[in-house]
Amino acid sequence: MPRKGFGPSLGRVFSFGLLGVAAFVISAPLLWMILSSFKDVVEVWRFPPTVFPQRPTLSGYASV
Repeated sequence: MPRKGFGPSLGRVFSFGLLGVAAFVISAPLLWMILSSFKDVVEVWRFPPTVFPQRPTLSGYASV
């Protein structure tokens, strides 16, 4: 017998939540590389790392 409620089923909510987590895990390294390309060498190797560049620079693209 089909469910008669108006809201989404728990399985569907779980599936979309799992897809959202997987999308973040897959796209996080790409976003990290893009953000790191605007950092200078010292900031790239800093520990603990910074997510966003403190002083964005295009010097990494000068030799390309």
